[in-house]
Amino acid sequence: MLDSWSRERRVTCKAESLPGKFDETEQMWDCKDNARFIVTSRAAETNCGRALYEDFYCQRGDAENRLRELKCDLFAKRCSSNLFNANTLRVYPSTFAHIVCIVLLRSLKNTAWAGLQPGTLRLKLLKIGACVTRSARRIHVALSSAYPNQNLFMHVWRRLAPS
Repeated sequence: MLDSWSRERRVTCKAESLPGKFDETEQMWDCKDNARFIVTSRAAETNCGRALYEDFYCQRGDAENRLRELKCDLFAKRCSSNLFNANTLRVYPSTFAHIVCIVLLRSLKNTAWAGLQPGTLRLKLLKIGACVTRSARRIHVALSSAYPNQNLFMHVWRRLAPS
């Protein structure tokens, strides 16, 4: 019989049972099975199953979550042109917004808001009502006094403002 793989592989499995909904008729919890499988050619001696799952598989999923945030929260999915340069130009603002979000999240380190996603960060920290007035020499921005997260905004402002 021919093998479809050129070398031996091993399978690592993470299996857990999560509580589901309470079934009123049977008076018991309906459990959900949550199984994850990794097929790898890495040696078992150097890569135990737990390390393989936590250090490799979970980090890959985290990277995919960052890409999803970039596409959904920061609108990087609008690349509808068939020209490479046009799509590159459309991704620039989203990339810049992602860099701003990274800087803002670093300034929120050790606060309750440290793990926010870019969409929530944009909604809670950056969407503030303001009145903008312009004179010959200045542009004056008056932020809303009813903004509920003023202390957080000032914390970020102080951390990012030049000394």
